[in-house]
Formats: sequence, C-alpha cells, structure tokens
Amino acid sequence: MRGKHESTPMALHSKVKPSNEGDRRQKLPVTECGIRVSWLLSWAKVVEQKLGPDATTADVCAKFVIPSTRSKKCRYVDIIEPVNVGAPQYFLSHTWSMRFATLMEVVAQRLRNEPDSFVWLDICAINQNKYEDKGELQADDVSHLSSVVRKAKSTLFCLDEKGKSLTRIWCLFEIWHTVKAKGSAGLEILTYQMRFLPNLFHEIDVSKAQASLESDRVRILAEIAADIGYQQLSLNIKEALVESADREAQQALALAQQHVGPSTGSTPTDSPALAAAAACTKAAFVAHAARQYERAGEYDSRALDLNTKVLGLEHPDTIASMESVGVSLSDQGKLKEAEAVKREVLALQAKVQDPLADFRALNGMRNLAQNLLSQSKYEEAEAMYRQVLVLHAKVDGPEHPAQIHSMINLVHALNGQGKRGEGEAVQRQVLELQTKVLGPDHPDTTRMMDALAVNLIIMHKREEAETLQRQVLQLRTKALGPENPDIIYSMKDLIRNLVGQGKHEEAEAMKRQVLELQVKVLGQEHPDTVYTLQSMRNLAPGMKQQAPRKPAPSKPAPKPALTKPAPTATPAKPAAKPAIGKLSTSVTGQRGTSVTGQRGTSVTRQRGSSVTGQEGTSVTVRKGTSVTGQKGTSITGQKGTYMPISAGPKATTSKK
Repeated sequence: MRGKHESTPMALHSKVKPSNEGDRRQKLPVTECGIRVSWLLSWAKVVEQKLGPDATTADVCAKFVIPSTRSKKCRYVDIIEPVNVGAPQYFLSHTWSMRFATLMEVVAQRLRNEPDSFVWLDICAINQNKYEDKGELQADDVSHLSSVVRKAKSTLFCLDEKGKSLTRIWCLFEIWHTVKAKGSAGLEILTYQMRFLPNLFHEIDVSKAQASLESDRVRILAEIAADIGYQQLSLNIKEALVESADREAQQALALAQQHVGPSTGSTPTDSPALAAAAACTKAAFVAHAARQYERAGEYDSRALDLNTKVLGLEHPDTIASMESVGVSLSDQGKLKEAEAVKREVLALQAKVQDPLADFRALNGMRNLAQNLLSQSKYEEAEAMYRQVLVLHAKVDGPEHPAQIHSMINLVHALNGQGKRGEGEAVQRQVLELQTKVLGPDHPDTTRMMDALAVNLIIMHKREEAETLQRQVLQLRTKALGPENPDIIYSMKDLIRNLVGQGKHEEAEAMKRQVLELQVKVLGQEHPDTVYTLQSMRNLAPGMKQQAPRKPAPSKPAPKPALTKPAPTATPAKPAAKPAIGKLSTSVTGQRGTSVTGQRGTSVTRQRGSSVTGQEGTSVTVRKGTSVTGQKGTSITGQKGTYMPISAGPKATTSKK
C-alpha cells in the first residue's frame, strides 16, 4: 500500500461535483488514470479551502479522497467526469508528508503551458479504500505501477522542503523504473529550493529507504536486490539527478538565447532569461551536492549574469546568485577570489531593504566568516563571527542549531590566535546549549565534550580533561553499547591523557580492556589490535623509568705509584649539557646526548640519545630510541622505536 492512511478520516464534501457514472462505466486500467492538469489545479484549490494550506498529501487522502469514495469503494478517478481522465503524459512522484499546496504549486509552475495534459497522481489513481487489514482493493493497481511509469512521457520527481523524497522507498522505486525505461531523460526534478540537497545527496542509500508499511519496503527491496542491487541503484539515482538538472539547464539556456528582444518579465514564468537563471541555480545545487564544484561554479556564474541583466545588480535574486558564486569559488579552493565576492555581497545587502534583510545579511556574514577562517585569518574571522552571533540572537534565537555552529567556528578562530582560555569559555557555553537542546548523550554533545577535553589538555588542565573524557566514555557506552568502535577510540584518548599525567598503572589497566575489546570487535590480526599489544609491552619499561634510580657505588681511588710521582690529573670533562633547539633551529644529538627541541625545531638524533620534542617539533629517530613528543610533534621512527605521545597526537612507526 503506497503511503499511509488514517483509520477514521473526517468526511468532507468537494465543490467539484463528482461524476455519477463511476459505478456504471467499466473500470479504467491504471495506466489510463491520469487527471487533466486544469481540473486538478481547480480541485486542489477546493481542497486547500477545506483543509487549509498546511494540509499534507496524507491529509488530503485521509480527509478528502477516502470519504468521497468509501461508499463505492472505488478510486477517486472513477468519480471524476470522464472528460477529465485520460492516459497520463506525466507521472507524479512525491512523498505523502509534503504539503499538498506546495506539490500543486510546483506542478502548476512546470505545466503552466500544458493545461490539457494529464498527470498521474497516486491518491486519485489508486484505490485508497481497504478491506480491514488486507488491502485487496489496491493490490491490482499497485502491481501495475511500473507500467504507468514506463508509459508516461516523463516522471516529475517532486522534492519536498526537507528532501524526504530521497529517503522513501516508493519514490526511489519510481525513479528506478523511470531511468530503467527511459534513462535520465525521462526524469525531471521539481522543487522551489534545494539547500538541503548537499547534506542528503551522498546519503542516498536504497537499502535504508523507508516506507509507511514494512511489507512494502521488504517487497520492493527484494525486487531491487534480484535485479540491479542496492549499491548500483543508489549510484544510478545520483547520476540521474545530476543529468536531469544539467539537461534542464541546457534546454532553458537554449530557449533564453532564442528569445528576441529585451526581457521585461520579472518572474521565471514570463521571462525566458529568468527561467534559465532558475534552472542554472538548480543545476548548480545538484552539481555542488555531487561535489562537481567547477561545474557548479559555471552554472552559478550563468545565473548571476542572467539575473543581473534582467533584474539589476541590487535585486535580492541577483545578490543570492552572487552569494552562490562566492560559495562555488570557496569549494574550488579559490579563497581570495571568494572573499572579494562575499565582501561585495555584504556591501550590496546593506543597500537593499526587504523583509528578509537580516536573514540575508546573516547568511552573507556567515559565508564571509567561514572564508576568513579557511584562510587562517583568525582575527578577522573572530570579529565577523561575533557580529554573526549578534544577528543570530535577533533572527534565530539563542538555541538555534545555526547559532551553535557559529559558536563552534568562533572557538576555532580563538584557538587559532592562541586565545585558548576564551575558546574554553565559548566551548562551555556550546556544551551547555547542546546538553539542553540535544541532550547529554547526543553525538554532537559528546563531540563537543571531546573537543573541550583536548583544549584543556593543551592548557595543561589534564585532570579536568580526564573528568570530561570519563564522562564521554560513560555516555557513549550507554548510547552505543560497550562494543562499538567509538568506545575504543574514547578509551584510547583517555589512556593518552593518563600516560601524560604519569598514571601508568591506570593506563595499563585500561589498555588491557581496549585490547580485549579490539580482539573481540576487530579481530586479533587487525593493525589496531597489534599496535595496542605492542604498546602494552612497551608500557612496562616506561613505568620502571619512574622509579628513582639508586646511585652507583663509588669506586675506590687508585693507589699512587711508588716509584714515580703521580702525574697531575687531567680535569674531567664536564657532563654534556642538553642541546636545546630554539625556534626554527636544527639540532643533531650524538650518542649519549639529551636533546630537547622547542617549537619549530628540527631534531635528528643518533642511537642512545634521549629526545623530548615540544609542540611543533619535527623529530627523526633511529632504531632503539625512546621519544616523548608533545602535541603537534611530528615523529618518524624506524622499526623498534618506542614513542609515548602526550596531549593527544597519534604517532606512527614506519619500517625504513
């Protein structure tokens, strides 16, 4: 059964009078059950008057279609005048959670020049009545659904405001049969906005798609598995979406070029140039979602040129296109060019006064702040993010996810300047907000706790960090279970902190727990398991080094010679002082030397030397060396090197 149904829908009566011939005429095959566009749009207005503008397609089915057909137990097309029913040119693919008014708006926009064409709408073309829990009335219609898709000229894939269509098994099933029968040329994307698409595109996974009825999901997945397979179909759907948007943009651009005379219209409906700009914007969003950033930039630039020509530079749509150009430049790594464009966007937004001025300014400032942060212009990024947060409070409120994201970026800007104390304060505010809004065990909340712990370690607040890390471990264990790989990583972070505090016994005990988990979850031969076992063997020598060494017994002084006067003793050479490498110096420690490399130092030492690398130090060691590197140290060790790492960095040992 496609979609969901209310068990006790409220009966409503339509002003569009249904036909009385429904019970007398022979039942039409499901492939002939399209509805005339002009009639459908008129009917949709009646539905909106009865149910309101926020009614979903599911509401329309439950509160309008079913009550109108319950007595005859027929399809809605069976009670529509025969002249308004016919073979469909277009198959409408959509999710039932979409606002019905929005669905009709995108259909009206696409088919504005085809009022007498026919579209196939499932809530009208399939019998929505059922016998108790059996659903026999729908079975025949649903079994012929793929035939309807094949016979229609095109499938209009309607993306709702949140992109749920990409997560529903029926919608993906319809895309599959469309592409299977006609290729991507048979698929068109209908939507008003696609800002959600980059977050959803790469998560398209047929095997995880949902349905209102589990039996539908199981049956469709079995059909897909026996034919093309989940992975290949997921890939095909992504490719079809890209090709469909690309083809639509190219066709719109060709029509715009054929248009003779100036464009006087102010909407895509009456201006071929603006229609082409809208199609280019859509194609840019899809290309961006597919990570085809150069193609996205080309379409954004075309949209900007067209909007500027027709609407002028200070029109909100033109500014939005310019903003998209800046994003595309950033995606291509052209950060300086992107910065210039984003600054121009802010300047233009300041001139334009419209109801969305604050929202547009907020979006533009966030984009510029992100660009500055990406260029490591931390001071400017900090100033911009502080302005962003002021606007967030005005536009979104104090607990909006976008504000939390901006606060996290402010932390990066502060830490980049070495203002870790201020960064810690903001991190604690974020953690408080996330705990309140998302809950303490939400992945975003525990990630922030992890980040705060790292910051505390860098500031030498290891005990506070340990408390947080233990809390993270407890929360993740509760949420994910004790054998999740994330639990292992959390335990390793805590182990490194314990080693940094000199708590080797606790670290060893926890390493044994980690090893047991790794053997169980990853297997005994997994590289992580092998590494943990090796580090446990090396931990014992590290523990022994903590014990105070007993002074070596003094040797008795040699007796003087009897026949010759004792020669004057040569003064003993003073003990070698540790070689200290200052910033950007290069230090080589010979055998027996103690070498300490400060930030930025390059240190190479011979066998037998003791090396401590502070933050930013690059240390190269040979077989048998013991090295301790603080956060930021780059260490390359040959086979046999023991490298306990404090403050969080992960060292790797390579065989040379």
